[in-house]
Amino acid sequence: MNPPAANRAAGFTLVEVAVVAALLVPLVLVVGTASKGVVGAIEANDRAAETSAVAVLALGELENVLRFGRLGTLSVQATRADVLAGLAANVGDWCPMQPLSPRPGIELSSLTGERDDQALVLPAQVCRLMFVRDAAELANNADDDGDGLVDEGELQCTRGALTTKLLDGVELCTFELDTGRVRANLRYGKRGHGQDVERTTLHHTVYLNNH
Repeated sequence: MNPPAANRAAGFTLVEVAVVAALLVPLVLVVGTASKGVVGAIEANDRAAETSAVAVLALGELENVLRFGRLGTLSVQATRADVLAGLAANVGDWCPMQPLSPRPGIELSSLTGERDDQALVLPAQVCRLMFVRDAAELANNADDDGDGLVDEGELQCTRGALTTKLLDGVELCTFELDTGRVRANLRYGKRGHGQDVERTTLHHTVYLNNH
């Protein structure tokens, strides 16, 4: 004879435990998957924020040089076409920058020098913004060093005798003169999770001083 329900020991039968387990396992899997998704989203946001911060710093330095630059001093390294046009004596010489002719680097006189306590204005100095390709890369539209980036290098800024790196992982860098303004076009990449490369494209226009 079975004991009354009130007198039975508290607990679960084997069947009840099996039913509860069957219901909980899918729920745990769903929660686990959702957690991984949240972590992935946070990591992606962190990478995006880091990328944005690097871009802001690079554009800030570029803006500083160009904004206080003198339009009449803009020059570029001569190509064969420039030599044939009589703009320079040799390929690689610095010559006046021509409108609507994108170049990987420019040079100009800019008011970015250190201020003297006795000076009323900032002294001008020669500044150079230049894309320098990595030694292991060729200009062949291919990933020669196997890092996922194509023809990459870095954007450098030279002020007087000091050269600093503004941005690395740069795959495309051009400066173009158009009606008193310089358009800078940049594309750079950064490796994310696995073998994926996250690319960012920047377009920045700065009007120069006419004097």
